[in-house]
Amino acid sequence: MIPTVVISNNINNVNSNCFKTIFINGITICYNAQFEKEYYIFENSDYQLFAHVNIGFKNTLSQFTNDNFSKKDIEELQKKMKWGFIIIISKNSGSFSIHNDIYGIYPIYYSNAGKDFIFSNDCDYLIRIQNSKKIDIRGVYDFILFNYTLNNRTIFKNISQLKGGSVINSNPNPSSISITKINDIAELLNQKERHKLDIDNLNLALISCLTDDIDSKLPIELTLSGGFDSKVILSLLLNQKLDFASFTYGLNGSVDYIAAQSTAKQFSIPHRLVELKSFSLDEMDDQIKSFIKCTPCLPLLTDLLSYELIKSNIPKSNILTGFMGGELINGPVVVSEVMLTRSAKTLINANDISILKTNLIFDLQSNPFISSKNYTSNAEYHIEGLGNYLNDSKDSNHKNLINFLLNETYAKFFGVVFKNLYGNYNMINPFLDINFLSQLLNSEYRFTQFTSFSKNPLSHFQSRRLYPKMIKRLHEPVIYSPLDRNYVMADLLYLHRLPITLTRYFENHFFNKNKIHPSKALGSINRLKPLIREKLFNSPILEFEFIEKEKVKEVIGKLNSDIPVSDHNLRKLILLLGLHYLYEMYNINY
Repeated sequence: MIPTVVISNNINNVNSNCFKTIFINGITICYNAQFEKEYYIFENSDYQLFAHVNIGFKNTLSQFTNDNFSKKDIEELQKKMKWGFIIIISKNSGSFSIHNDIYGIYPIYYSNAGKDFIFSNDCDYLIRIQNSKKIDIRGVYDFILFNYTLNNRTIFKNISQLKGGSVINSNPNPSSISITKINDIAELLNQKERHKLDIDNLNLALISCLTDDIDSKLPIELTLSGGFDSKVILSLLLNQKLDFASFTYGLNGSVDYIAAQSTAKQFSIPHRLVELKSFSLDEMDDQIKSFIKCTPCLPLLTDLLSYELIKSNIPKSNILTGFMGGELINGPVVVSEVMLTRSAKTLINANDISILKTNLIFDLQSNPFISSKNYTSNAEYHIEGLGNYLNDSKDSNHKNLINFLLNETYAKFFGVVFKNLYGNYNMINPFLDINFLSQLLNSEYRFTQFTSFSKNPLSHFQSRRLYPKMIKRLHEPVIYSPLDRNYVMADLLYLHRLPITLTRYFENHFFNKNKIHPSKALGSINRLKPLIREKLFNSPILEFEFIEKEKVKEVIGKLNSDIPVSDHNLRKLILLLGLHYLYEMYNINY
């Protein structure tokens, strides 16, 4: 269930029978009463404040609010919010302001027509009250090229998403609103002088983030994998002597699960596998609809649908994750089909809008199911507003890259996970602490001094060595626990062990010695093949002019005949499957 909050100046927009209601000077705040303890509600003689924020920030607010607090104070505090939003309503003037976290991970969607406006964290609710459910072709092209919509775009024409670090202000007697981005995260992190990194202080920032945000009433679950990032979170928990269990989601027999299982055994940690498995068509259909109901503007089914399994396998708890740690410590190393696509690289590296247009047209040609002719005619319209991510050759701090990683990849990709789980779990990601990031990105370990998307294993060697240096100070035995790549972190830390790391790197990348056994290869892509056959072949969305209908049917025909289809093409079909479900659930039109 979603902890729905709706804010509007038109009471007719809100079914107040389903919510508890606060009504002040023409502004209505309705919220799901089941989650009342998770909200922070405060008022004095001048202001009404309502917030849904991470636990650490909620405690900060409770200590901070008094008869003298102001909107300016909240704008300063906004920088420290891990996730969430705050609304302040003036009792005297009736004006209000809404502030969200600097990343934009907490979902705030809005729609306004004339003098009426409505904001909500529940996009499904907003969609269902719209008279027209037309898709925004710019959002669709974002989705096809990047796997998530960019800036304030969504898949829907009349619905926008609030950018991270923004404030919405109303005029007195609110009939109009203005939206301003007041906190640019790359600017916040940038310091004029570089400094030598103090690893103990860096670890303290992570520890503070972890301990401040834990809900003491809930158990702790660690998402344990064979990767670097989860080893850091494991070390933090062991350092603080906290009781916790762990889980790995994926495939039984995968190198990731084997490494995690061995690590859990080494430190006597309870561990379970949340396993991908075969489901009936009806079961998968229900899972997808539940997933999309939480995140209808970002229906990336291929890799994130697995998180639906957490709801049925993991009890309500604090869930600790190291998501995005690698991208922030090492920088974006390789182009992927998921988080940082070739088009993301194209956008970040382009230094001119005309070059961006040319290269995105070229990128789209790798998708056989989307009309190149249609995109070419819409390309200028699509790239409007993307200039904030162009590369400035004079900017040695690469602010465009940092903003893209944190406001797009983190907020939009991991945001899907957050939005699906935040009603049932307390999600904690210590790597996204502003103090940690500020120390890291202004030190000799900052990834911005290297070439992004470089496959050279030596280009990010110094950054990778930061992991074992941090872990050695936190809980040294962890550097000897197995990774998913047949070496341990100690091999990076000590020079005499470096040949082991290099040997394993070449074995894994060039001789396929670290691959899952074919009999275990039942991933999200294969799970969705039956639904592609069932739903997509005769889907009404194939009539949309930007889709190459006959090419889609040709490739689905190969699936029906058990003719091999590349993973790349399957992923592109699954993007279209997401659009099909939007049509089925909301009757979208083009």
